[in-house]
Amino acid sequence: MHFKYPEAEKVDFLVENNSEITKHIHELYETMPASLKQIGKPELVPLVGEFLPGRKDRVPLQAADYLCWHSQRADAQMLDDRDSRRWNTLACRKGFNLTLPTSILTALAKAFAEREKENETSSGIRSVRQNHARSDERLARRNREGTRRGNGRKHANKAEG
Repeated sequence: MHFKYPEAEKVDFLVENNSEITKHIHELYETMPASLKQIGKPELVPLVGEFLPGRKDRVPLQAADYLCWHSQRADAQMLDDRDSRRWNTLACRKGFNLTLPTSILTALAKAFAEREKENETSSGIRSVRQNHARSDERLARRNREGTRRGNGRKHANKAEG
C-alpha cells in the first residue's frame, strides 16, 4: 500500500469473528506497530488501520476466506482437481487496476449516505401482486383465475382416451 497507493490513509483488517482464532489474530494485530518499527519500517505504522471482526455472511470476509483458503492450499500443493481448477481461475485472472480519485470516492460516500436516509423514510412495499398479475387488475379476479399450471396434462389425458 505504501508504494502502490501512497495516498492511502489506513489499511483496516477485516477478520471473521471466530472465538479463539480471532483473539490470536487480534494479539498479532496489537503487536504490528512495534513489529514494523523493529524490522526497520516505521513509515508503515501510520497505515495500520482498525481491527474489524465481522460475520462471515459479509461479502468481503467471504471473498478473503475463499482467496486465502485456496492460495494457502495451492502453496502447500494440497488442492484436489476441482479446487485446483478454481484456484487457476483466480490466479490466472488478468483483471485491471482501477484507481479512483478521493473526490469521486467522497462523492459516492455522500450519495450513498443520502440515499440510505431516503430509504429509511420510505414506507417500503405498497402491495404484493399474486401470480405476476398486472398492477391494474382487481384482486378478486386474480384469485379466481389462479396460475393455470398443470392444465396441459389434464387435457392431454382426455385427448388420448
